[in-house]
Amino acid sequence: AVMAGRSKPLAHKAARRETHGVESLTDAQLNLLQLLGRGKTHAEIGRELNLSVRTVANRCVQLRKRLQLKTSNGLIRYAVCWVESGV
Repeated sequence: AVMAGRSKPLAHKAARRETHGVESLTDAQLNLLQLLGRGKTHAEIGRELNLSVRTVANRCVQLRKRLQLKTSNGLIRYAVCWVESGV
């Protein structure tokens, strides 16, 4: 009974991992990812989307967490690769 109780959270965690990819992002998050991948700074993105630099930074943190990336550099690298792949 104890093993069955422990396997459910693990299975749920695995299912959650599968939904953490570009396909799970909103249009706004995809737009942000594209702008990051094109080398735009937070200030440039903020001007383009009419957002404060702080809001852009916060949304980047949310995006990084959604994609399960550990660092901001990892997010930028992911974004550049995604843009260059032409997806």
